[in-house]
Amino acid sequence: MPEFRPLLQGIQIAQISCGAQHVAFLTATGQIYTYGGNDVLQCGLGMDAASYVEEPTLVKSLVQSDVTTVICGPSQTAAYTKNNEVYNIVVRVVDGEGACRNIWRVPCAGHY
Repeated sequence: MPEFRPLLQGIQIAQISCGAQHVAFLTATGQIYTYGGNDVLQCGLGMDAASYVEEPTLVKSLVQSDVTTVICGPSQTAAYTKNNEVYNIVVRVVDGEGACRNIWRVPCAGHY
């Protein structure tokens, strides 16, 4: 039976996106919180994060990015920013740090 759990009390949610086992919330101030399944690090919380994140947790590596859209796939998360940048929420395995890697910059409309 589904159970009501108050999440992110006092924070205005602008968008919600769901993956196969994880959820991402975009706040009205452009911050992303994720929780749920994290077995392939799709929550973007770093190498030390649990394989299941119990509570919505701020994706710290995108705090300064002014995110406008968040999109979850089955086991990945992407963010689009006001500066027309797309980030794939990943973990850099090389140094073991959590990171949101800028994978490409999208040209503004009319500037192709």
